[in-house]
Amino acid sequence: MDDKVTLCREKVTDYVVNYNNRKFVFLGAKAKAMSKKEVPLEVYEWLSSSTKALINGELILLESDEEKKEELLDYIVEREEYESNALTREEIITILKGNMSVFKKGLEGITSESTKKQVLDIAKAEKIENSNKQKFLKTWYYGEDSKLSIEDIFGE
Repeated sequence: MDDKVTLCREKVTDYVVNYNNRKFVFLGAKAKAMSKKEVPLEVYEWLSSSTKALINGELILLESDEEKKEELLDYIVEREEYESNALTREEIITILKGNMSVFKKGLEGITSESTKKQVLDIAKAEKIENSNKQKFLKTWYYGEDSKLSIEDIFGE
């Protein structure tokens, strides 16, 4: 296995990793461009076992070789949670544009607040107009008791 791992940042805010006097800065995504950076394997191991950066979807593993990707994913202690929260813009758009059952199933496993915000921001940017999806997103993100209207959230 190579001693470098490529990670990316799909969320709009910057993310900084400080590891043994080294600093890795992942710039926030701009429009449809994500920030990519190679880190040493030992940094990836530390991120996957001692932090929530991967589990919460703050950083996403980028690996085209499926065998190597599986090997790297095995480092992540809570892999299922990682797979629910580490979504790319394209994956979120696929969920948002799917039928209602795909939509609900895609959102139900997301636990990270920053990933939830990312989903809502993309839904607004992509102008999801289905009223049932808008209502579901409102409840999913803000809760049952939210006083916000659909118009307040989606600007319609």
